[in-house]
Amino acid sequence: MRGFVLAAVCAVAFILLQSAPARAGVVEFCPAHLEGFHAFAGPNDGIVSFSIAAESARNVSANVIVQTDRGWYTFQVKDVNLAVDVAHFASPTVRFDRVLYHTKPLYVQLLPGERVIRWWIYDATAVGDETFGWDKRGDVTCFPLPEGDTGIRPSANGPKRVDDPNDLFAIPGPSDTILHVSPIPQPAEMTECAKPFVPASVVRAIQPTWPRTVGRISTNLTTDIEVAIDADGSLAGAWVYSPAGIPDLDSAALRAAEASKFSGGIALCKPAPGNYLFRADFDPN
Repeated sequence: MRGFVLAAVCAVAFILLQSAPARAGVVEFCPAHLEGFHAFAGPNDGIVSFSIAAESARNVSANVIVQTDRGWYTFQVKDVNLAVDVAHFASPTVRFDRVLYHTKPLYVQLLPGERVIRWWIYDATAVGDETFGWDKRGDVTCFPLPEGDTGIRPSANGPKRVDDPNDLFAIPGPSDTILHVSPIPQPAEMTECAKPFVPASVVRAIQPTWPRTVGRISTNLTTDIEVAIDADGSLAGAWVYSPAGIPDLDSAALRAAEASKFSGGIALCKPAPGNYLFRADFDPN
């Protein structure tokens, strides 16, 4: 889950080019993270499909903690492969490809009718990661994601994946393993503060400078910059997550995100790192 911060800049012009998102400055805080899930109903009630993702190809083993509306659990995922997936995205103003790395759908069994409130990878090991060096670090303990209402709604016309296979909606087949959970006590840290989970926030959002190389546009364009924020609020990395369609606008948004000031998030009542989206709106008016 990502929080949002917002910056805006006005200009008077239109040029629309297709572009691929830049991938400089990508940072990971954990060897893998949970990405998406689907809770089945009917005869498969209680089964939840999910995938594990990262920013490069690798094999991952992990322990997962689950909070549901009925209790707390843990389960293990062993040596699953995160393979390359080239995804095609489109919005009314831009088309681009993004390289994703994730597992095929995985499955875990909860009680029928049980609802997942939050879950996260507590610790993980990676093998075959040639980009971030996780292999050398062995078993890594990970923070839960800081989360909560940022007060900023996702863009209604933001890029959507146009070739989404919706694999998470496929019921488990004969060759699929359904993982089982073990009950655990609620983490003691949950009661140490009034708000155990708080998203990061922007302390000072820098407005992007309109590039001299960009002329007139006739429609609103948006660049989303993913920012990796350390627990102390410092910027660990930033990269283009969704491009505007004009590379120089994306570069301006990236520079603005890197110059902005943030406050770190809270997870289990402790300062925690996390990834968030810095949105730059380029307005023709």
